[in-house]
Amino acid sequence: MGRLRSDQDGGLRRANQLKRENSLTYGEIFYAGLALPPPIERPSLSIPAREEGWAHQWIRGRGLFGKPVVALNTGAGSRWRFKSWGEKQTAQLARRLAEELHLGVIVTGGPAKASRNTRIVSTANSPDVVAAPTELSLLSFASLIRQCSVLVTSDSLAMHIGIALQRPLIAFFGPTSDAEIDLFGLGEKIVTPLSCSRCYLADCDVRPHCMESISVNELYNAVNRWL
Repeated sequence: MGRLRSDQDGGLRRANQLKRENSLTYGEIFYAGLALPPPIERPSLSIPAREEGWAHQWIRGRGLFGKPVVALNTGAGSRWRFKSWGEKQTAQLARRLAEELHLGVIVTGGPAKASRNTRIVSTANSPDVVAAPTELSLLSFASLIRQCSVLVTSDSLAMHIGIALQRPLIAFFGPTSDAEIDLFGLGEKIVTPLSCSRCYLADCDVRPHCMESISVNELYNAVNRWL
């Protein structure tokens, strides 16, 4: 939406400044713009029985059936490199969740994250940490998320699916706006403590950058609270 702002009105730079200053959720913005009365409806998604059955069988086949399962969706699209949490951090979190809380851990993501997810699982080195298929239909991907007790996710498609499916989720934010997202009481947001958050920049020379500032302990403790 920011790219539609004319140069006369400040262009993308002004649009990003307004997004950074904004404290309203998307729902509040759209409801106000359309003069709709509250309460703001949570999005919803229905999973067909066939997809549900596939997800059950996939989890059973990985030896995770009968224990709480957590999905880690810590990657992001190529445009937003700094929306992704680090591979090493993700592997450390996965291992701790499996070994200390005795959870099954599924590392998820799209086709571009296949190699990344394989490296995370290899580094975690636990039989209860597995990589989900990356070549999935949207509903198959959603069906896996629905099986999870908690979803840990970047500001991404997985986050919106988790909200629509009413999954407890931990969403972390750095370069994009946490204020725009309504979790509808389903979980909590972990936001970088850096003052340059919500920058909407595709690249960054700040070190440690916003994702590096979010610790393994923070996400581990958040998962433990929402199990």
